[in-house]
Amino acid sequence: MTKISTYGAERGVTDTVRRTIFAIALFLGGTFSAQAGYEDGKVAYARADYGAAFREWLPIAAAGDARAQHVVGLMYSVGEGVGQDDVQAYMWVDLAAANYSSPTNRNRAARFRQRIAERLSPDQLRRARHMAQAWLANRTR
Repeated sequence: MTKISTYGAERGVTDTVRRTIFAIALFLGGTFSAQAGYEDGKVAYARADYGAAFREWLPIAAAGDARAQHVVGLMYSVGEGVGQDDVQAYMWVDLAAANYSSPTNRNRAARFRQRIAERLSPDQLRRARHMAQAWLANRTR
């Protein structure tokens, strides 16, 4: 099992992590509602323009798409295209786990969420959970 670095690309993100993010993006590509932006994100990620990929995928995640939330969480976790932030990573992956309809994807996100939680202090974990709950509450209004 590959250990995901808690540091960004400049601190040793493995090629395996990059391949995982890209594989999730490719696998889930056909189901995003904002297909054009998603496709642009895939192209940007493939050419290692992680910032552009993140900018394409973040609005899709913010619109509530579980798959985009998962990818954005992974990118926050490793600091690709965005500053490494485990609190944000936890929030986005927690949202993905809550929003996936597929039990397999829900479980995959939950396992990754647990790995992120292990890196958080109790205060950070409370903050990340609060952020996810607030996001969900705002979506239901």
